[in-house]
Amino acid sequence: MVPLFLHPGRLTREWIEGRRASHVPPLRLFLFFSILFFLVIQLQSSTSDLLLSEGEGAQAEPGTQVQGDTNLEMYLPGFWPFTKLREALDKQEARLKRLTEKEQEYLLARRALELAPLGLFLLLPLLALFLKLWWMRTGSWYLDHLVMLMHDFAFLCALFVALLLLPLPSWANVLAGVGGPFFYFHRAMRVTYQRGFWRTLGGTLVGSVVTLIACMIVALVLIPYGLLTF
Repeated sequence: MVPLFLHPGRLTREWIEGRRASHVPPLRLFLFFSILFFLVIQLQSSTSDLLLSEGEGAQAEPGTQVQGDTNLEMYLPGFWPFTKLREALDKQEARLKRLTEKEQEYLLARRALELAPLGLFLLLPLLALFLKLWWMRTGSWYLDHLVMLMHDFAFLCALFVALLLLPLPSWANVLAGVGGPFFYFHRAMRVTYQRGFWRTLGGTLVGSVVTLIACMIVALVLIPYGLLTF
């Protein structure tokens, strides 16, 4: 825990150099903190109140049900297989319209929380591909980049857990939530790849943009999947 939180990149560097026996495996570390993060989200967020309330407020009184007005509007080309996808979405939309607004919130919030961990896992290979291209001449393997991301994401999950649990003012949450990951990732890459400040800063800045794009790609995959499978 000490090198993970206080010495960014050291765990990854030692893993690359073969000193692995005395450390927790990267995947196990990542899984522990990601599970902890999503557990805290479910306990702290307002949507989790819907999930944990055992249906309180989600069921309408007999004879007073009011249909929700959710529309699954999504542009799709008019040829197969998109026609099949449109038919499936129409069925899901008809199913939603038979529910009350509270029931719709419960169903969609539950599906979002179920798919959030999958989205985090899908980000790993996409961001590792960017690191492989950016640090192509360092001699690092694709697995090395995955390991660094697992360590960095473990720290990120731990940081957000702390921000969720600590009674900090909103400005402190924003500063720590944005600045903390940026400076941590920058330092972790300098230690891991052992390159100069400006080259690493460029990787951090470009990596931030790539992360946003990767999040959009994952969302474009998971949102239709979530709507089709709730």
